Amino acid sequence: MVIVAVFYFAIPFTLMIAGEMYISSGLASIIFANMPIAVMITSTLFLGLRLSPHQFAGLFISVASLYLILSNELSIGGNNLLIGSGALALAVIIHAIMYVMVQKHCKDIQVITYNAIPSFIASLLLFITSFAFENITVQAFSSSSLIAVAYLGVFASVGGIVAYFKLGQLSTPFAASICFLIFPLVALSLSALTSGTVISDQSLMLLFPLLSGILLAKLPRNKLSLNLFKMRYKSA
Repeated sequence: MVIVAVFYFAIPFTLMIAGEMYISSGLASIIFANMPIAVMITSTLFLGLRLSPHQFAGLFISVASLYLILSNELSIGGNNLLIGSGALALAVIIHAIMYVMVQKHCKDIQVITYNAIPSFIASLLLFITSFAFENITVQAFSSSSLIAVAYLGVFASVGGIVAYFKLGQLSTPFAASICFLIFPLVALSLSALTSGTVISDQSLMLLFPLLSGILLAKLPRNKLSLNLFKMRYKSA
C-alpha cells in the first residue's frame, strides 16, 4: 500500500500537475495517450508478454508519431516545453510500471480498497512535503482555485481512477485502454474552447497515425490473425 501510495499516486500526480504548468492540457493528453504503449512495454519486460508483428508495427508507428509531435511542439515552445514534456513522460513511465505491478499483485483486492488507502497515505505525504518546502499563504486562496482542487479530487482523481480500474475488472485490458485514445480528442477540444490554446496543424495531423498505432499495438495477438483468416475464407 505504501509503495502504491508513493509511486502510483504521490510522485506521478505531482509530476503531472507540475508538467502542465509548462505545457498545454492538449499536449499533455497526447503524451498520456501513450500509456497503453508504456504498459505494453513494461508488461513485456516484467510479465514476459510476447508481441506479434502487428503489435511491433503499431508500437513503432505510435512512438515515431509521438516523437514527431514533440519535436514539432518543442521547436515552437522552447525549454519550458521540454521540462513539461519530460515531467509528463516520467509520470507515464512510473504509472505504467506500477500499473503492471498492481495487475500482478493486487488482482484480488477490491478496487476502492487499493485506491482509497494509498490515496490517503499519499495525501498525508504530500501535505507534509508541502508544509516543509512550500510557502503557503491561506489568504491567497481564491474560490476558483478551491473549486478546481475539489473537482480534481472528486472527479479527476477519485472518480476517474476508480472508474478506470473498475472498467479493467469488468472488461478486457484492451477494451479498458481504449479510453486513453479519447483523452487527446477531449482535452484538445476543451483546451481550444476554454483557453484558446491549440497545438500546430502538423501535430494535429500526426494524431491520426499516433492513435492508429496505439490501437494496432493493443490489438490482441490472435485477433488480427483471426480476422485475416475470415477475410481469406470469405474471398475463397
